[in-house]
Amino acid sequence: MQDNATPMRIGVIGATTGIGALIAAEARQRGHDVCDIRRNPMEIDYGDLDGLDVLVNAHQAQVGRERDHLEVDRHLISLLTGTSVRLLVAGSPGHLYADESRTATYWQSRMARGPLRDLARSLERAYFLYQISLDLRWTYLAPPVELVSQGERTGRYRTGGDVVLTDEHGRSRLSDADYAVALVDEIETDAHSGRLYTVAA
Repeated sequence: MQDNATPMRIGVIGATTGIGALIAAEARQRGHDVCDIRRNPMEIDYGDLDGLDVLVNAHQAQVGRERDHLEVDRHLISLLTGTSVRLLVAGSPGHLYADESRTATYWQSRMARGPLRDLARSLERAYFLYQISLDLRWTYLAPPVELVSQGERTGRYRTGGDVVLTDEHGRSRLSDADYAVALVDEIETDAHSGRLYTVAA
């Protein structure tokens, strides 16, 4: 836990597998009270929010059902609008701009047709909903293009804005463990409230 952070109650959707499990573990390791929300995200109600400071949406839709993400985000926006609960979204790099010219997003210019492209398109539409939502406390953390599964936790990363963040070799990558570190850092600092940002090694 960062020096100025206080323990929080954090709900994590998708905490049993993948990046959600790493986020939950990282938050617990820092002394936060983590609630694994195992219900279908579309069935989450106000009772699930009771006592929460933060809700993390790390939901992963099944292949072929990528559009479910949009419905889940609509439901969460409706549920959290007007409440004090912050929503942090573990998103997609697809709707980051591909380069500093900001003429095309990554999914439009670089992603081949298939489930990942479909997912990026659905999450981009969900992101637009966040942008127009009033009285909602949200942050959207887009991962780098390459999220290294079972990667090393170094605790180090660089922070960017709405453009794919690359290194000197042109690669955009980070371990999944360090992505979890970055997201929990954001929970503790609330440094990017109301906007999209990204991280990379």
